[in-house]
Amino acid sequence: MFKRTALALVAVAALAGSVASLTPAFAGGGGGGGGGGGGGDFRIRARMGANDQFQAKAVYRERTRNGGLIQRFNVEIEDGVPGETYEITVNGLVFGTITANDLGTAELEFATFTPDDTPGDDHPPIPQDFPQLQAGDTIAVGNLSGVFN
Repeated sequence: MFKRTALALVAVAALAGSVASLTPAFAGGGGGGGGGGGGGDFRIRARMGANDQFQAKAVYRERTRNGGLIQRFNVEIEDGVPGETYEITVNGLVFGTITANDLGTAELEFATFTPDDTPGDDHPPIPQDFPQLQAGDTIAVGNLSGVFN
């Protein structure tokens, strides 16, 4: 019994160490991609709007896998006008629209690759002309605007 418990604790500790070592790569400002440079994971965010009014956030992630670039771009809105459609522009170029539901929320995600291939987790492909974003790039959702960092 003691051996099984000790082995289970070692396995849990090893798993926890693995998860902890993966977490920083997507936390905050990126783990080495730098807008498409070297390997590793890269993540930047932009927040737009005030806390009690229409607001939006956007997250851009990229990584290289098997020599190819994998990009994910996500936009979420809250407290929008139900039924209203908002244009999404990145660095002045239109890349889609998002329509608020009855609660004033909505989400749009583009992905080069869906790593979990979960049924119902289908995202439109990221447009071919979508740029490799970096800190300082701009986004607008309707009349809100922000800067990625």
